[in-house]
Amino acid sequence: MVKNGKKKLNFALLFFKKYYNIIYMCALEKSEGSILKIPILQGWDFKNPDEKQYTCNDLTTAYLFGKDHGEKDFKKGLVKKYKNEFDNEIKNIQKKGALFYDYIIDKGIEIKQLLLSITPINNYKLLYIITKESFLSSKFDVILNESHNMTNNTNNLDIIFMPYNKSLNTEKLLSDGYFVHYEKK
Repeated sequence: MVKNGKKKLNFALLFFKKYYNIIYMCALEKSEGSILKIPILQGWDFKNPDEKQYTCNDLTTAYLFGKDHGEKDFKKGLVKKYKNEFDNEIKNIQKKGALFYDYIIDKGIEIKQLLLSITPINNYKLLYIITKESFLSSKFDVILNESHNMTNNTNNLDIIFMPYNKSLNTEKLLSDGYFVHYEKK
């Protein structure tokens, strides 16, 4: 019983303190320089009626508003900058993937599918699914060596080859992040 009474008393004190703080903050914010105005009764007046009055809360609110506004503008600028860089990089990776696709076809390797995965920002994986016969042929060694050269010259790019299988589950590939595919047109 005493515990419940203490809890209720603590809650009441906390509620009163919060309510009092809200009233106090509103009163401070309602001076002449504030956006909000308070009614002034006869006999009462502001200390310097010709000057705008600013409270600590006004200054703090203005500072926080300016800080938030500046942070938002800064973030927008960063997002725009990095989005452009990311867009250019992803276009570059797609071009390289398509050119390498053509190179592989020219070497006589049959490609069933080309997929692209973008893992944590700026890390890309090109997955070439090729026929089993092509995967096991001696022509594939040339392709494999060329893919190593390409990945050594391109940051954050992995080229992966996988032999095609009829039981290949494309839904699992999607869940692994390979949601962009290439089709020669």
